[in-house]
Amino acid sequence: MIIDLERRINQFYFSKKVFRPTDISLYVWDDIVPIRIIHRNGSTQAYTIKNLRYVFLDRTKPLPTRRVEIAHEIGHAILHCGNQLQVDITWRLKQEWQAQQFAFAALTPAHMVYPMIHVGDRCDRLSFELAETFCVPVDFMASRLDDLRGRVEMMCMDHVAEKIEDYVFMR
Repeated sequence: MIIDLERRINQFYFSKKVFRPTDISLYVWDDIVPIRIIHRNGSTQAYTIKNLRYVFLDRTKPLPTRRVEIAHEIGHAILHCGNQLQVDITWRLKQEWQAQQFAFAALTPAHMVYPMIHVGDRCDRLSFELAETFCVPVDFMASRLDDLRGRVEMMCMDHVAEKIEDYVFMR
């Protein structure tokens, strides 16, 4: 699901001419999801009323945090339907995880992040630099890098497993 989500977001961004981190604007999603953002003081909350999603965004939070919260809510609007408060906790946690994956892919697309990673980069410094580049919080970027590192390790392990299978079958 994650790879497919990334692929779909990449295709969508390509169609909207979003090629660089500075091109990423959450307003490009307006065509897909009708969302009204209302800036106010107080915690961020989202409600759906007559097929329109309202996000009450805490204006006192820094811009990078607000971007993550909006992307997370867009993820819910695109990936889920119904009242999340009426589902059991296991399903709700899964939906929260999915919305977070959407936010990762929408704000820090893998195809833009990977070329910025170089062998020998220190994770803390890289998290800080990329957080600034993508206008996201440092902890969000660090989590995203962990997520991507896990994917790279899985691809490497799959590659090693294929090589072992090739070796075994050649004997």
